[in-house]
Amino acid sequence: MVKSRQWKTKLKSYENSSFNKDNTPRASTSVESVSDKIKRLRIEQHRAENNRLKLSQPPEIQPNLVRYETNNTAHQIPIPLTAGPPPPPSWRSNTRERQVSVQRLQEKRKVLVTPDNANSLYTLCAHQAARQIIQVSKKSTWANVLPYLSIPVKQTLMQYISLIDGLDDILFDLFVSFDYNDLCFEGTRVSFATFYKAYWRVKELRQVEEADDWWDQEELMEVGYEHRPIDAIGAEETDIKDEREIHLEPVISALLTEQHRIKVTEALLDRQGYLLFSPLSSRLTCLNISFAVQWPDISLAHLLVTTMPGLQQLRTAGCFHSTEGPRAISILSQGLRALTVWDIGFHHWLTVDIVCGITGQINWKRDLGGLTTLYLQNLQEGVAAHVRDWLTSEGYKQIRVVE
Repeated sequence: MVKSRQWKTKLKSYENSSFNKDNTPRASTSVESVSDKIKRLRIEQHRAENNRLKLSQPPEIQPNLVRYETNNTAHQIPIPLTAGPPPPPSWRSNTRERQVSVQRLQEKRKVLVTPDNANSLYTLCAHQAARQIIQVSKKSTWANVLPYLSIPVKQTLMQYISLIDGLDDILFDLFVSFDYNDLCFEGTRVSFATFYKAYWRVKELRQVEEADDWWDQEELMEVGYEHRPIDAIGAEETDIKDEREIHLEPVISALLTEQHRIKVTEALLDRQGYLLFSPLSSRLTCLNISFAVQWPDISLAHLLVTTMPGLQQLRTAGCFHSTEGPRAISILSQGLRALTVWDIGFHHWLTVDIVCGITGQINWKRDLGGLTTLYLQNLQEGVAAHVRDWLTSEGYKQIRVVE
């Protein structure tokens, strides 16, 4: 009996000890120490830096061989990797979608401004030359060559430079000339002041003697904006001329200071008249200022309408803002009566109500009578189709809408 009691006591002690062991909180084996974390981050940092170095090195080129650039070279440049762990999958997918969207927009724009003979030897050479000109190290060399190139060659080079990267201040100065009939400033990075100081002039407005015949009178008249002194302005002047004066007076003042070294005051502008004009007005028929987003909409519109009324093709895609853009479109449609091609695409704010109908900014019965092609690419869904249907229903079947 004594032995059996001893065995029972031992069994109870074993059961209690095992129960206590099972209920004792165990230390987590998955907890990573600070030292291990630092070590792992250093390994990741080292790996990322090695990958970035490998991708940033240009491919080896065999000696005595020339590596020609192609259109795909720019897209093959690797994106530098940032050290650290990779971003979440949602971030990577959004970035890819944005890149694809930008590439699609660029391809659409290339179709608009690329000539039909884009695969000819002439245009291929122009494209390669444009890439060489854009390089910073080549600009000084080309500065001695460009003055001797013909105007058609310069115009082609400007188109391809605009397609690749856009004109900066240095390239803009190299291409300044008054003999162009086609100018492409798409995607330019120069300011509005740099633009008008290069291609516009101002001179004192003098009274011209009346000619005997009306055709002689037309020859004596110069195309431009006449800023008249206060005493010469009659009460019949309309609000549009007041708006025009407000937006063009700063241009006149800047040109007087830049070209004539005149200290401009309000008293001077009140008593003296000036003529704002461009030597390009007699030659220029095509102008591309698409995506010049830093330029003021209304001032630009008044400047073109008053000094270049003979423009036949105007490309202003992605150029205007939602606040002043509708007014700028109205000014251009009223003043540029000779337009045959007009591009107002790539404006997300442009709706059917702005382009068509009674509430529209364009008076189709009075203005744009010679328009044959209207570019409405990359607008809100359905806008271009609605505009096409409306123009057809109103009898403007000669206008081709490109979307």
